[in-house]
Amino acid sequence: MNQQDYTLTGTVHHKGAVMTRGAKGFQVQQLVVAVADGEYEQLVSFEVTGKKIEILRPVEVGMDATVHFDIRGREWQGK
Repeated sequence: MNQQDYTLTGTVHHKGAVMTRGAKGFQVQQLVVAVADGEYEQLVSFEVTGKKIEILRPVEVGMDATVHFDIRGREWQGK
């Protein structure tokens, strides 16, 4: 299956703190982007991991942002 990249443009609604998970110190940071969708805006949440967290360093709430992402998934516990 080919990997497909997506793009979303909106305003930064929330930028979470860098969190460390697991025994190996896996780092994660949340970014929520508000996207205009007719009468109501949609809040879309992203998790940035590892070395890519550095990309978020200059990002601030209220800034316009374009996010490039891909969607991957796999079966988990038969679901």
